[in-house]
Amino acid sequence: MAPVKSVPFRIVTKPRNVQVGERIEFEENTARITSIKKIEFLPGDCMAVVGLCKEVHA
Repeated sequence: MAPVKSVPFRIVTKPRNVQVGERIEFEENTARITSIKKIEFLPGDCMAVVGLCKEVHA
């Protein structure tokens, strides 16, 4: 079985604490954030989080 690789992600959410290890819904799957590269503050009281995540099996 091949190891699960981290894939790039970008999510838009309301401002809150986002941390490595947190589970997110990404491309209709549950994934765990493995690293955060950039946080962008957007108009309309939202923020975009860009980084890497791995799919969670369970």
